[in-house]
Amino acid sequence: MAQLKLPPELWLSIFHYATHVSGTLIPDIYAHASHFGSIYTKSSNIALRDALVTKRAIVRVCKQWWHLAVPHLYASVYVGRVRCLSSLSSTLMRSATGKGTVPSTRPLGEYTQRLDIAIRDHSENVDSEFESLAALITCMPHLAIVSFVITPNYYVGYRVDLPNNILDALHYSAASLRVLDWSSTRLEPSASRIMNLLAKCTQLRVLKCPRLVWSKDLQHGGIPLTVSTIHLHAIIPIQIATAYNNLLPCFDPNASRHPGPSALQELILDLNRDIYHWKDLLEVYSSQLVSVHFYVSTLYTSDVNGHLQLLAQVCPSLRRLTITSERFSSFIRPHLVFPSITYLGLRTTRAQSPKPDFETLFAFLEELRSSVPSLQVVQLVNEQNVQCLLRTHTKFAVRALQPFLEDAPFRIEDREGVLLTGSGSPLLGGHAWTDRWLDRVKWLGRL
Repeated sequence: MAQLKLPPELWLSIFHYATHVSGTLIPDIYAHASHFGSIYTKSSNIALRDALVTKRAIVRVCKQWWHLAVPHLYASVYVGRVRCLSSLSSTLMRSATGKGTVPSTRPLGEYTQRLDIAIRDHSENVDSEFESLAALITCMPHLAIVSFVITPNYYVGYRVDLPNNILDALHYSAASLRVLDWSSTRLEPSASRIMNLLAKCTQLRVLKCPRLVWSKDLQHGGIPLTVSTIHLHAIIPIQIATAYNNLLPCFDPNASRHPGPSALQELILDLNRDIYHWKDLLEVYSSQLVSVHFYVSTLYTSDVNGHLQLLAQVCPSLRRLTITSERFSSFIRPHLVFPSITYLGLRTTRAQSPKPDFETLFAFLEELRSSVPSLQVVQLVNEQNVQCLLRTHTKFAVRALQPFLEDAPFRIEDREGVLLTGSGSPLLGGHAWTDRWLDRVKWLGRL
């Protein structure tokens, strides 16, 4: 009996579903731009490493599968150990020169859409490793996503900035870059040199950068017009920018300001300074902003109310606000003054929160019923916060959510948009929704 063979198109679909990681490539990654950092990075990196194991196994089955699956293998490259840098860069460089690959195939680096530099071990020869990394990036001309998530374990001596040869290598793929994510505290890009790179990133959509110098470039079109989301840890404010003339000698603090990137709608800021730190930046881009995300630091005393008042004053189009902190009580204060938003996202980085922290949260939500009449949705963005509330503090959750089940001015949702309270759902209303919510609590095994 003749053996039936599947057509290559079907194998390609099978390989895709076997190795695809949702939310990690263009365009799905745009939906996660607000949450680049520890929570998103941890979950996505685990999934990418697991998918890489599957891809490596697939290409070793036979030559036919190698030809079909190699684009999947190199579509997303994850560098987690320094020992693999030399061999990986050598393989891609040989492939780029037509050596060491099957004839008539594309250079392997041309398949790469995403590169994650997530080194988590100790350096062995830092100069050699930097050279290998620069060579690796140079072999990937079609990169769309670059993420630097280097852990503190990677010791690089007294070096602070990202080496120039790595920034130079990124110029080769600048025209195709859509996402630049520097989430690590090690090897930050130079605040002055990054502007040269951004000038060539004509398709960039998401930029997460540790810090930028407040310069005429930043005010006058230095950020690509296509950028819709910017996440900054710090900026050199206009009051002391003259101290950085050696970096940007043409800076003129009295220069007239022009509108920023036309696509910019979302700004993500770390509240690690006073409100004057961000005031000039917000004023330049204020008319365009629809969404703002605040990260409240536990290492600094953040004036959350001052920042909220600043938003209310300078951002007339603002509709969405998200606040991330270690605990709900880290930012909640009596009588916070919110802008006229319709959406409020709340998230704590702690997976488990004590009951008093949730008591603070619901007292805050009760106050919002009258203080922010425009509010329509409150979303608990971190699913672990929802599970902690429903599993660990179930009886409290029933009492706390009950007042919001009917006639609430806003809905309370989880990360997936599933209602926890309210009768505003077109599919579920009244007692039917109450029963559905109680069924969910029962499913979690605590009621």
